[in-house]
Amino acid sequence: PDNPFLKADGPQLLAETYIGQSIAFAERGKYRSAADALDKGARVVGQNKDLRAARSRMDFVADLMQARSKSVSASDIDQLRKRLAALDRSDADGVGALQKSLTAHGELPGGSFAKLLDSLKPSVATTPTAPVASAAPQTSAAPHASAPMVATVRPITPTPGVVAPPAATADPCARPGMAGHGRICADRIGSGYGPALVVVPGVGGGAPFAMTRTEVTVGEFDKYCAATHQCAAKGGSASLPVADISLAAAKGYAAWLTQVTGYTYRLPTDAEWLHAAQAGQGWKQAPDSNCIPPSAGADGGVGGPIAARGRQPNPWGLVNMTGNLWEWVVSGGSVMVRGGSFNSYWSDCTVASHRSDSGAAQNNVGFRLLRQLK
Repeated sequence: PDNPFLKADGPQLLAETYIGQSIAFAERGKYRSAADALDKGARVVGQNKDLRAARSRMDFVADLMQARSKSVSASDIDQLRKRLAALDRSDADGVGALQKSLTAHGELPGGSFAKLLDSLKPSVATTPTAPVASAAPQTSAAPHASAPMVATVRPITPTPGVVAPPAATADPCARPGMAGHGRICADRIGSGYGPALVVVPGVGGGAPFAMTRTEVTVGEFDKYCAATHQCAAKGGSASLPVADISLAAAKGYAAWLTQVTGYTYRLPTDAEWLHAAQAGQGWKQAPDSNCIPPSAGADGGVGGPIAARGRQPNPWGLVNMTGNLWEWVVSGGSVMVRGGSFNSYWSDCTVASHRSDSGAAQNNVGFRLLRQLK
């Protein structure tokens, strides 16, 4: 019950997954399914502020999209405006991100919920007019009042003959509230996902970026080998960090991820890695780092890497920044490794530890990747 992953990371990961599923439904115009996905998430995860906020947004969007395709009253439109104003006050970033996503997928042609509201016209009942005098003789049938005329709002349709651009995919890591909070995102690769990412605030107040939450694993690297035939699969335990590969192979994996996801992956620079590792507060070492314990001799460690997700994260959610495997950083023409490994002494197993490296395959060197945000 006290396992840190089950108490915090696991429920949050599930919540983010349901939110992502909801957005995917909305991007295909399935707004009620989007709201239902969030209901299901709340039942599975329990109380979660991100799920509550997402549900408020999606309930509003479902009602708004329904209003554009049917007759609505002036009071209905006024209520929608009040709900949008409340969301703008409490969740402006979330509303903005959802507007951007739906616009990119052709579901919000005007680019904003406010513009769509402005396009709605309330139903209007016309007052029956007096019969027009006629020279024709009156029949015995009683004249009847004309039926009320209703102005029905039609769905906005694409202009005939204009080909819409390909739908862009909203960046799953660029949602509000991601940077520095350890929340997990991932890019789609076919029917699956790429490595888990967390978002890191930018260096010196610059643009934030994502970084693989753990060292790249054997399982993740083997998918690249199978898809490209550029390397031999490592095999063995898929959860272990991949080692005994060259720097060129690591760069090849980053290039493949860039190609199949549409987002730029690369090895971090030394400054980027150190900034992410220190987590903006001088963080130095995980208390359970996989390196030689301070009371042990040279053969007192575990003798090899452990599962990539097997240790406590730093304050920004990155795992194994110290110990397990040295990690490559590349700055210009300079190549180094940082953070120590399973055969480093405890005193050397800190984020400050580094050494020059040739980029050759080694059993105690691996890597994690930086992914740029759009």
